[in-house]
Amino acid sequence: MRILVEPSDYIIRNIGDTAMMTVALERLGKLWPNSRIQVLTDNPAELPRPGRNVEPLSLAGRRLWFDHVWWTQEVKGKIRRSLRRTYPSISYHAFRRWGGLSANEIAHLSAFFEAISESDLIVVTGMGGITSAFPKYAHELLEVVRSAQRLGAKTAMLGQGLGPIEETELRKKAGATFRRLHLLALREKRAGLPLLKALKVPIERTYVTGDDAVEIAVSNATGEVGNGIGVNMRFANYAAIAHNDIEKVGQVLRRLSKQLGAPLVGVPISRVPGEEDAVTIAKLIDDSENVDADLAAIHLPHQVVHQLHRCRLLVTGSYHAGVFALSCGIPTVAVVRSPYYVDKFLGLADMFGTGCQIIRVDELDFTDALEEAVSKAWGSAEEVRAPLLAAAQFQLRQGYEAYATLRELFR
Repeated sequence: MRILVEPSDYIIRNIGDTAMMTVALERLGKLWPNSRIQVLTDNPAELPRPGRNVEPLSLAGRRLWFDHVWWTQEVKGKIRRSLRRTYPSISYHAFRRWGGLSANEIAHLSAFFEAISESDLIVVTGMGGITSAFPKYAHELLEVVRSAQRLGAKTAMLGQGLGPIEETELRKKAGATFRRLHLLALREKRAGLPLLKALKVPIERTYVTGDDAVEIAVSNATGEVGNGIGVNMRFANYAAIAHNDIEKVGQVLRRLSKQLGAPLVGVPISRVPGEEDAVTIAKLIDDSENVDADLAAIHLPHQVVHQLHRCRLLVTGSYHAGVFALSCGIPTVAVVRSPYYVDKFLGLADMFGTGCQIIRVDELDFTDALEEAVSKAWGSAEEVRAPLLAAAQFQLRQGYEAYATLRELFR
């Protein structure tokens, strides 16, 4: 059994993505303990390896496949792209022979193409990558899956948050790929199921499982309930949060921290250069008396869960901080602006049913709304804990059921 894994984070700098990948690799390893599992990555040193059968596969070959220009004229470039999508094997042999590649580049390209053409199963682990927020990545990922389908592999996309998808071409490609999947597991149903219906994708092989990262929170639960306010904000293009937003949120949180006698506890998720959560969190809790000095050292999922056990509630702009918190039974206030993040948190709130409030910073009175939401979360923390934990357990069971169907594909 040979499996190729497409993760959402090649550089392994996002703890939420790392959590989803880790859970997927553990589950695949249990299903096929003697399989060969290759994971595309640019950072083999930090690749999670829950089993000895997990190995890194350099991203260099995949990058050559999409980015190397070997027909320079625009018209010929379009022909090459069409050939690559429709006849991947012919395109590979032509690229290898006439692409002007070095011996090292040929080795990387061959390793990548061998993986997608000879693997029995291609798995896309949990992500929110098929969206207009990341068009280049979405197009390329869908093409990898579609090429594998043409070459005879079984394909599965697990823990997926889909959309919003606005571009006609991306919708067309997504629909064509999804219709040929052997298994599609959604991490939320609010937006995912209507999108599949609009794309005319049959849902007979579709599961709604919740986020795979839920398992990390459940398995690292301590039963402890803290007295702090967890804090996270995502400063990145796709989040559309401005410096002024961070300043306003910070003022509210610092004031409430003093009123409630609750320390502000940093809960970082992303370490991607340019969007490091630890940097943004430091600005939020700048003049708090309880600043965490070692936020940058937090780089593993279980460390985030341990931070959250110091908290009574969480205020976050990061989706996966919310996933971890809600799965630990901790009410969450999401502070968002972009349609991408609004969509993600609405889906997350729907999956847990309670304990997740969403505040949009583009509303005129958002600071008053934020203060009210934090006060509500603080007062309802004990009340929502049991239903949140029950929702996490339900999603965990749904996830295992979906993965079990993968095994049935090869019986």
